[in-house]
Amino acid sequence: MSSLAQSKFLFYCGVHYASCPVDIREIWAQTFGTPDAHQVLFQAFGHDGDQAFEMVPISTCNRFELCLFGSWSQDQVLNTLSTCFPAFATTDLKKVMRFFTDTEALHHLFCVSCSLDSLILGETQILGQIKNSFFTSQQEKLSGTQAQQVFDRCFHVAKRVRHETDLHHHSISLGHAALEMAKRIFENILNCKILIVGAGSVAKIVAKHFLSLNHKNLTITNRNPDRIHQLQLATIFHLPWEDLFQNLFKFDIVITATASSQFLITHDHMAHYRKQRGARLTTFIDISVPRNMDPQWADLENLFLFDIDDLEKVVEKNNFLRQQAKSQAIHIIEEEVQFFLQNKANRENSKNIGNFHASIVDTVVYELNKSFPNQDHHVLAKAIAKKIIAQHKLLK
Repeated sequence: MSSLAQSKFLFYCGVHYASCPVDIREIWAQTFGTPDAHQVLFQAFGHDGDQAFEMVPISTCNRFELCLFGSWSQDQVLNTLSTCFPAFATTDLKKVMRFFTDTEALHHLFCVSCSLDSLILGETQILGQIKNSFFTSQQEKLSGTQAQQVFDRCFHVAKRVRHETDLHHHSISLGHAALEMAKRIFENILNCKILIVGAGSVAKIVAKHFLSLNHKNLTITNRNPDRIHQLQLATIFHLPWEDLFQNLFKFDIVITATASSQFLITHDHMAHYRKQRGARLTTFIDISVPRNMDPQWADLENLFLFDIDDLEKVVEKNNFLRQQAKSQAIHIIEEEVQFFLQNKANRENSKNIGNFHASIVDTVVYELNKSFPNQDHHVLAKAIAKKIIAQHKLLK
């Protein structure tokens, strides 16, 4: 966008993971992370002519952006930011920021809210973060009618994309891939006893996916029991590490996610497993690299063993399906942008027509009063005004 480009009703700018280094994003987070900073920024931008200025700061883990309502140029915004916040004095903001105006800005905001501009395509958290940003701007009295109209439509668009496309239906996280893999084997996963071996970040993500289904029979084990408590997952049962191998046969689904450099579950550990487990199905899912499970025992009867490569195939397939859904989402967004702009033009046209109508009425009444005083000419004046407007094809 040229530095001379100027918005008419919406200016959108900020820093984003794709265009700005993390150290600069940290400055933005520290600078704009408080209500006091919002107020300083609000006062710095001031007012847009006779129209009250409105602003919505948007903050997520990977972006810090500003929606500015009114007529703004890139140079105006950059000068205000640099003057208002000394932290940016040594930063060439023009190189690290993104700028959008009006139609582009509206399209971009809709894409952001639908998670088309996220690190993970289709992530579910972004809409809630956008809603929180808008509601915060209302509470801090930074926004009003202009922002309300735009963000109401923004949330409507996100709802359409969620219900009319599969963008959010195919998760591309390893945790969800493990869940999906288990569902392929067991008809009702809620009836399964599940064991997670490991207590790191990946294990926590996996656990949360199963807990999201309101699963009641989830157990976790780790060499260091303190790590389990640090996960703060109160609804999970804890299995002492020393009891792992004699209890392995009790679980329908076993998921390993540890940093071990060698096999944890070896061929020797599985020597008596088949006899203990009987004919019951078991699914082992190894998310670890290096692998935690020895693939030599993968041919045991009624046992399914999946490793990280199998999960990556699920993720790759789901990502492909999300990319297809993205095209549908973009079509919806483009449709909604045009709908919003047409409605905005109609509102402005109606306002102009109303002002024109009132002006004609006042003029006709004034002229008639000069020739025919002491009479009420308003009914006649309104009829004349209506005909003039109709002749100019301003009314349908």
